Amino acid sequence: MNSLEQALNDGQAEIRAATERTDRLRRTWRVAGAVLAVGAVAAATIAWRSQRDASAAAARVVQAEQQVRTERDTAAREVTAARDDASQQIAAARDAAERAQTISDVLAAPDMIRFNLAGGTAEGRFSAQLLWSRSRGLVFSGSRLPAPPQGSAYQIWLATNGAPVSAGVFVPDESGRATVATDKPPRVPRPVIDILVTTESSGGAPAPSGPTLLARAVPRPPAP
Repeated sequence: MNSLEQALNDGQAEIRAATERTDRLRRTWRVAGAVLAVGAVAAATIAWRSQRDASAAAARVVQAEQQVRTERDTAAREVTAARDDASQQIAAARDAAERAQTISDVLAAPDMIRFNLAGGTAEGRFSAQLLWSRSRGLVFSGSRLPAPPQGSAYQIWLATNGAPVSAGVFVPDESGRATVATDKPPRVPRPVIDILVTTESSGGAPAPSGPTLLARAVPRPPAP
């Protein structure tokens, strides 16, 4: 009987021990599951933040590259504009220097002839001057000239005993000033006896056909 009770007690003790081991094992799994869950959440959070940071960094890189391209294109346009402006200024300065040299040469020419021109009406008069040298060139200068009609320009004619010879086409600026200077005057077979400026089409005409803008000024007789 004592052996039976002892065996029963031993069995109950083993059952309790097994139950306790099972409970400990369950608690261990619960703790491990909780730890794994927390780790998974943390890992997911870290991955999401990493992806967000990577996307933001990539966006900043793209924005920086776009800004660099924009600044580079702007700088290239500014350099091109500055180069074009410098080229225009150099060309204008060269033209002005050549014109001044031509005017100086014509003024100093021994065969230079001066023609004073006038036009307009009593309400509005304007004038011009033409310097002619067969050897050095031609210089025309006018002021307060009216603007030509749309699609038209003014044409200078050298009148001789034969057919008039065209000496150039021009359009005055906004203030009415105009200057034509050339060191390669047109070939004129006969002496130039008069100057005429007419209104022609913008490309010029083979012979005077439009209204006269300027003609040789007739000197006023001296006052009695």
